[in-house]
Amino acid sequence: MEVPALPIRSPEPGELAFVLSYPNQMGVSDTGQVVYGNAYADSPLAPIVLVAKVRDDSPLSLDPIAGSLAMGGASGGAIVNRAGELIGVLSGSEWIPRRDGAEYWISGATVEAFADRLTDRKE
Repeated sequence: MEVPALPIRSPEPGELAFVLSYPNQMGVSDTGQVVYGNAYADSPLAPIVLVAKVRDDSPLSLDPIAGSLAMGGASGGAIVNRAGELIGVLSGSEWIPRRDGAEYWISGATVEAFADRLTDRKE
């Protein structure tokens, strides 16, 4: 099966971003249900989507708007913009309790930074 490549672009602060991942091995079944991956091993699962806004582009950080929080297993998920361009790769999340409520954001690497990390590991 041939998979088309996504165009790559640097993220811009303020733009909408969509994180596609499988947090805690969950995905969306062909009937639209969010299920645990092992329960539906025979049918492919679509990724869970998190809608966010780009907070900063260096390092890449996102403010979640709607969807599932990025949890274990979500790392490595694609971060795309409205045009379907790859703008980053999910690398983690932060949850910081504060007196006036908790602050949560997602961190990622731009495609260029992610590629640099891979190159550094090979050398």
